Amino acid sequence: DGRQAFVDATQRLIELGHRRIALVNAPATFMFARHREAGWRAAHTAAGLKPGPLVAGEATEESGAALARQLLALPDAPNRDGEFEVRRRSVADTYSGFTEIAPAPGEKPM
Repeated sequence: DGRQAFVDATQRLIELGHRRIALVNAPATFMFARHREAGWRAAHTAAGLKPGPLVAGEATEESGAALARQLLALPDAPNRDGEFEVRRRSVADTYSGFTEIAPAPGEKPM
């Protein structure tokens, strides 16, 4: 159940202290993407938190990196530790987009 999986995963991030959890999702034209978003939103609601930013795009390398850049360009950009990536094929690409723009302390941009 995609919805429950995203409830559980988002709740775990909240338990770890994250308060702004972004969702990088597939387009809402896909049923699984709507289920994942519903779970992500439900976990925020249950915790009394406002959901973080949501971006959606195709499951490609270019899209993953572009969506990461889009999130980091927001005026109140979340840090990469709180991001919640849902497209398994492009996790590395999205992460690459984050590290390219906002490397962790002590890391060099990729």
